[in-house]
Amino acid sequence: MTTPNREFTELEQFRHTAEESGIDIHHQPYHRKKKQVLTYRAIFLGLGILFLILTLIVIFMTHQLPWLEHVWTLSFTTTKSFVAFVGIILTLFSLWLAYSLRTEKEAAIHIFHKASHKLTQIYAQKHLKADLTRFSWFGSSYTRFNALKQEYRMAQRELEEQKDQTLFLLGHINNNDAISLEQKEQLFNQALLELKDKLQGVLRKFKNGS
Repeated sequence: MTTPNREFTELEQFRHTAEESGIDIHHQPYHRKKKQVLTYRAIFLGLGILFLILTLIVIFMTHQLPWLEHVWTLSFTTTKSFVAFVGIILTLFSLWLAYSLRTEKEAAIHIFHKASHKLTQIYAQKHLKADLTRFSWFGSSYTRFNALKQEYRMAQRELEEQKDQTLFLLGHINNNDAISLEQKEQLFNQALLELKDKLQGVLRKFKNGS
């Protein structure tokens, strides 16, 4: 039984309108990452609060549990101080992670990692292709492999440079108090889309190279 070809005219028109207006999911890299970053931030904040509570229990409540002195083999005071110190470090580290997570930064890094992974795939394909033809060009195989590796490293550096430039720009946007949050999010999306286009350009250049 064959499946009939269906036409979804209204849906296609709506999708086209959404893409032109910039509300398509592929045009919103900032908003795509926002929910995930908020989830991570909540997790690290929760861990920080948990570690803080456990640390306070160790500091102020263990004197009410004298049986712990028989459990710990080291000096009770020394062990309690060490555990409290570790708890404070874990608390500060978790809170710092929760505070330092920024949606635009994580989105830029995610775009970079995807491009870097794609670059590695293209390099592997080109390397395999060169490897299959090396017997007919045995005398120059080493030179070609070395040139391909150099092109790959240059392309990787270009990706990193574009990422660093975008992160710098995103930082300036984030620190600009003269623009509203809505304007910032719009600029974040545009900067991330620009990064995506530039990284795609690097990938195309490497793929179409020798």
